[in-house]
Order: sequence, then C-alpha cells, then structure tokens
Amino acid sequence: MKKKIENLIDSVITPLERHLSKHSVLSLFVIAYSFTIIRNFLESSFEEAAKIGFSPFPFSSIIAYFYHYPLYYFNVYIFVAIILTLGGAYKYKDALKFSLFFAFWVIIAPFVDLFLGGHFDINYIMHSNQFLFYFINSLNPFVKAPGITTGIRVESFLALVGILVVLIYKSKKVLRSVFLIFALYVFLLLTAGTLQALFAESFGTTLYDAFHAPGIIFYPSLKFALFLFIILVIELLFGMFLYSPRRFIRYIALVRWERILFYLSVVTMGFLIGLKSLAFGFPLIFHNPTDFLAIIALFGHTFFGFLFGLVINDYFDRNGDLLAGQKTPFTLRIIRKQELPYLAIFFFLTSLIFAFSISYYTALVALTALILSYIYSAPPYRLKKYWPVSVYTISTIAFLEMVVGVSTLAKYAAINILPVEVFYVFFLIFPLAFGTKDLKDYEGDKATGVFTIFTWLGLKKGCILNAILVFTAFMVVPAVYGKNFLLLSLLLGLPTSLYIMFYPKFKHSRPREIIFFSVLIFYILYMAKATIERVKQPVDLKKLMNELQIDESALIPRSGYQEKAIFDALINPQDSLFYLLKARFYAGKVPILSFYYLDKLTDIMEKKKDPSFYNFKYYMEYRFKALKQLMDADSINLAIAYAFKYLPYGPYSEKFYLALGKMLMEKERYDGALEALKGAFFLHPNEESALDLALTYKELGEQDSFIKYFNEYLKYKPK
Repeated sequence: MKKKIENLIDSVITPLERHLSKHSVLSLFVIAYSFTIIRNFLESSFEEAAKIGFSPFPFSSIIAYFYHYPLYYFNVYIFVAIILTLGGAYKYKDALKFSLFFAFWVIIAPFVDLFLGGHFDINYIMHSNQFLFYFINSLNPFVKAPGITTGIRVESFLALVGILVVLIYKSKKVLRSVFLIFALYVFLLLTAGTLQALFAESFGTTLYDAFHAPGIIFYPSLKFALFLFIILVIELLFGMFLYSPRRFIRYIALVRWERILFYLSVVTMGFLIGLKSLAFGFPLIFHNPTDFLAIIALFGHTFFGFLFGLVINDYFDRNGDLLAGQKTPFTLRIIRKQELPYLAIFFFLTSLIFAFSISYYTALVALTALILSYIYSAPPYRLKKYWPVSVYTISTIAFLEMVVGVSTLAKYAAINILPVEVFYVFFLIFPLAFGTKDLKDYEGDKATGVFTIFTWLGLKKGCILNAILVFTAFMVVPAVYGKNFLLLSLLLGLPTSLYIMFYPKFKHSRPREIIFFSVLIFYILYMAKATIERVKQPVDLKKLMNELQIDESALIPRSGYQEKAIFDALINPQDSLFYLLKARFYAGKVPILSFYYLDKLTDIMEKKKDPSFYNFKYYMEYRFKALKQLMDADSINLAIAYAFKYLPYGPYSEKFYLALGKMLMEKERYDGALEALKGAFFLHPNEESALDLALTYKELGEQDSFIKYFNEYLKYKPK
C-alpha cells in the first residue's frame, strides 16, 4: 500500500519537476501575480458588498487590488518555498518554482463560496489576543470565525496537506515536515493581522487606531501593504541566502557601505527639511506607530535604489574593473551574468515600491532617480564616461534622493518649499567634490576610454586639480551658509585636499574612499542642521490652535461614530472638514445653526460618489458657510484643526486658509488671522491674500511687514 502511494505521488511530482525545469522563476512570478489578480476580481465581485475593485475610490482600489492583497499571497508563496528548502525537499530555486506554480490554488476559495452561496467578509485579526481563537478555529467548520469562509478553509486545508505530503515524500523526515507545516499555519495567521496588532499594541494603541489614524502615510490600505512588504523583503533576502549562503555573504561584504551611508544622510536631510517646513501640517508626527514604517520605507528605498545603481554600474564596468584589479561581484564571479536581470529587477522594484508605499508623489521622484542611475552607467549614453556630465548626474541623483526625503511629508510640493541653499549644495558644492569618486577607477577608466579628470590629465596632475576643486567646494560652503562655517571648512577641507593631492606618493594601491565619504557625510549632516534653521514655516499650527482654543487632545476620537467620521475624513481629504463637522456633531459640539449646511453637504456627498467629479466651487461655498456658522457661535473646534492638518496642499486649500483668515479678521482675532493668511499666501500668492496680510500686520502694529506685503499686493494687482 505504501509503495502504491509513493508511486502515485511520484507519477505526479516527477513530470511536474521536469515541466518546471523548462520555465524561469521570472515567468512563474508573473503567472503567480496573474492568479492573485484573478482572486482579487472574484473576491471583490462576490463579497457581500459586491464592489469590483474593493472600493468606489479609484486610487484606494488600485492600492488594494494590485498591491495590498497580492502581497499577502506572495508572502505565503515565498514562505512555502523557504519551508520546502529547509525541509530538504528542494533547493531554493526549485522550491520557489514549485510554490509559484501552485499559485492557481488561490482561486479555489471564491469558487467554493460561490457554489455554496457564501460571501466574503474581508477581515484582519484586529487584536493579538484573538490569535489563539483563530489558531484553534480557522480550519474548524463548526465554529464561525470572522473573515474565514468555507472556501478559505477548504483552500487552506488542501494546501497544508498537499505541502506536507510533498515534504514527507521528498525528505522522508516526518516530524520535521509536520513542524514546518505547523510553522506555515502559524505564519498564515501572523500575517493575517496578528503581527500588525502586536506592532500597534507595542506602542500602546490598537491595530485599527494605528492603521486608520492620521500619519505620514495617508491611506490605511497602503499602511497595511507596507507592513506586509517589509516582511516580504525580509523573506526574499533570506531566500537569497538559502540560494547560495557563501555568495550572499561575500556580496554583502562588497557593498559600498560608505556610499550607502552618504545617500542615507542625504535623504535624512530632506526629511528633516520637510519636517521643519511642514510642521504645521503634521503636529502629531510619530504619535502614530505607522510613521516609523514610513521611515523604514524611506531608508529602504534609498538602500535598494543604491544597490540597483551599483549592480548596473558594476556590470557595465566589469571589463575595466578586471583590468584595474577591482574587487566587484562580477570580477569575483559572485554574480553570474544570467543572474543580473533578477537582481536588477528585484532592487529596482523593491526601491520603487518602498517609495510608492509612502506616497504616489514620492514614487515619482524615486522613479526619476532610478532612471537616471541606469542612464548613468548603461549604454548607449553611459553618462559616467563624460566628465563633468558624470558628476552633475550623480549630484542630480543625490538631489532627487533629498527631494524623496522632503516629499515624504510635502508630497507634490516638495521642491517648492526648498530653501535656496539646497540648490547651491547639490548643483555647485557637490559637483566640485564628486570627481574624487573616479580616483580608484583610474586604471580601468584609462583602459576603457572613460573621460575623467585623472584620465585627462594623468594621475598626478589629475589629483592636484581634483584637490583644488575639493578645497574650493569646502570654501564655497561658508559663502552660502555664513562665516560660522569657515573654520570647520578649513579643518575638514585642507587635510582632505592634501590627501587627494599627494595620493600618488602614498604606498597603498587604493584610495581610502571611506575617508572622503566619512568627511562628506559629517559635513552633509552639519549643513543639514544649518539648512533646517533657514527653513521657514508658512503656518505655525500650534500658535493658531492656541488662538482658536483647540487642545491637541481633541484630535483623539472619543466615540465609535466620531471615530468613523474621522476615518472618513482621512480617506477623503477634500471632504475632511465635512466629515469632521459630523465627528464634532456626534460629540455634541456642533451648534444647531450649522446643521442646515451639514445637510446640504450630505446631499452633495450622496449625489457624487466619486470625489474627482465634485463641483468644488459649490461645495466649498457650503464649507465656508458651515465654518462661518461655527465661528459665529464661538465653536472653533476639532474640525478646523483637522482641516489644517489635512488640507495644507489639498484642492482649494488656499481658499480655505484665506476664508478662515478673513473670518478671524472680522472677529478681530488678528494673531490667528495672520497664521491663516500666511498659509494662503504661501500656497497661492496673489493680490487678495497679500492685501489681507498687509492689513493684518497693520492691525498688529508691525509696520515693516505691512509695507512688505502691501508692496506684494501692488506687485500682484492687475495694472
């Protein structure tokens, strides 16, 4: 009997293994992703709400459909490949192919439920103490578990049994196979919400509050997706280790960590600039634990983006590096030529997805930086061959990485808020110094026809000119930031320049790049501090909240209905004031006089399901009327605070600031009016906001500021 069972299993598995050997991992990844999209279509179409795409809002639907939900399945696919490898059934590459091939399994559940007349109830394990209940009952057909349908139970049970059979058949280790299946079952439950709940609870909050409350990342689905993506990246890196432990460790050792730290310091500089400039829009930053996920995504983008540029550069430099005796993954045969596409795609997509997990606008900036890093190294342009184009390209990439950091908070206004000093740093100071990077590649560049300072003038004269340029870069800094930088520039610039100048006389065969980049990183962080001090906040939100008598504690929801209204405000930024007026109403704080206007807003909301088709002019008219009623009743409250938090760069937001400023002027609350009007002028300078600002400064007795903004009014006034 045992022999017959083994023969039966062998008759299925052996032909399948031969079939899979003919297909690449990349093609199977595409197939697996395709089946997850089919599952999403079936699940969203057959669920109780019957919404194709899960959401009536297009961008939310795109996030859930193509990113959030597929990530859960891919976490499972990769984990299955890992346990098949650890269980001794296959080598990692074959295990990955096996797991991805069976991705069609995910469409079983919706068909079973459709046949049985069931509905999906998409749900996360919301509290870590629910884990034991789901652990015991997820596969129990006699106990109802929220989010677990009959189809999911059938699908999961058959998958677990099938993988167990393969493990036992291939490894002949029963106990180890059972343990690994147990681990897989636990992993399914952990990634279905338990880990997210534990993460939130470790910060003293709940999963729902953490992933739906205000934060750097706007959409709740994007926060869930990022959490799953971080797990997936860890799994994929561990899979690379299993594929070839020795080569993985050697590759990590060859990564140019000093350059990674340089780019991390640049992106940190950008984030701090954004934080200082937009503190009025993020008064409670890092109160939400998912803000820390955003920082991981920011650094993750930079790290993997650098690895993408590095692997492309090393591949196209391999001949020159061989001639120069450089140790790179390609010259040491750590990476084989046929593996390049997989690594490049992995690094590129990981970097881009991390950026997208922060915001769409962050992803656009990141994509531009990634494209430039490819053009820099790859033919036919191969910009690195032409100095000074090469150093300006690298400086532009560094600038874009800094903008990525700013856009984490500023979104599409990231470049607009940059102080002028930043442009001097990246387009004058850095290009002067970045030629130093070519010093270690002198022999290879000379042999392959790459034009640098050193191949142009020779090593000795090239080092002298490069040293002069580096010293000039250090001396430009005091001209930009002030004489306080003069001593530090001399202390750092002089020895660095002398080291470069006399490098040809040193005995060691390679320049110590870590010295140059360590100095550069230290100086960047010091310049970042000075730059941040020059950043001006267009609105002092805390001052305005004090003027409007709003306590920060009021930002915390107090009831279920209020919480739901606040959640609606978060996912519909252009309607946040309406929803938060509702929230205030549920808390018993909205005066009856404004109820008529709330009804009008409700009618608009019900008639227009897609926010992109709103008649904003009509809508904003009622928003301002409702706000005026609140102010006339001396009930300036939570709604205004949230509107300031979520509308600094939203549609018609400058009109909101302007209207609020005018209302405060009418009530002779000039300090508050000043902050609101500064926000309006910052977002959209024009004659109206300039004149109101001038009049407010006049009332406050600030004559110089009155003259300044009255001149601005004259400048914008039509002739």
